[in-house]
Amino acid sequence: MYTIAVVNQKGGAGKTTTSIQLVAGLASKGHKVIACDMDAQANLTGTLMGETEQEKFAPTMYELLTGEATVQEVVVHCARGDLIPASRYNKRLSIIDAAIGDQPNKLYHLREALAAVAGDYDFAIIDTPPARDTLAYNALTAADGIVIPAEAAEYSLDGIADLAESIDMTRKYTNPDLRIIGVVMTQHRAQTRVAKGMTKSAREIAEALGTTVFRKPIREAVAIVESQASYTDIFDYAPESGVAKDYMALVDDVLNFAKEA
Repeated sequence: MYTIAVVNQKGGAGKTTTSIQLVAGLASKGHKVIACDMDAQANLTGTLMGETEQEKFAPTMYELLTGEATVQEVVVHCARGDLIPASRYNKRLSIIDAAIGDQPNKLYHLREALAAVAGDYDFAIIDTPPARDTLAYNALTAADGIVIPAEAAEYSLDGIADLAESIDMTRKYTNPDLRIIGVVMTQHRAQTRVAKGMTKSAREIAEALGTTVFRKPIREAVAIVESQASYTDIFDYAPESGVAKDYMALVDDVLNFAKEA
């Protein structure tokens, strides 16, 4: 199983949207995928579960990380694959440090959980919170590679500098083999001055990180918003749209990287 964390420590960069499309795109190509929602907002969970009712007291990512439930007890089966959900009823993930902060192995909980089911899946996709916390470091420790979404807008690249430090710390202490798959530009408005400037800056940052910007940016499209409002992914909602083709190009690039890893 190849594990990918979708990471940017700045909010609004498109992490959850990118995670959703990676899960759906990989599944559409016949791969077995498990999605992991490590964001207390539970937006990945909401989209992948759709209108399926989540049991109010069912175990979630929180119980998995605290050791109150096994990965087998937490996994939910969805249309595009399996899911370790966050709770749609509470935000306990946001206070996970209070529960496991004193545990010496607290950064390894997700990696150990995924190792238990690695033989059942081809890919794991982890949606992360916009923070430098125990959840984010669990994701980085569990990952083989990371995808960094960055919105093509002013100040959107600010979080990547902090992320670079987190990557260095992770490589030093918990996951020396962590690789950066690439930076993907989201909400891209072709031919605008801001988009061109941000793409140039992103390439410079990617080079400094030892990686690259994915060949195809993700265009700004109302279909993305509409698909999420309909609790589905872009490949199901508007499969022939330009933005669906953008995301499928990202899926193909990620697949090629994973094959060569």
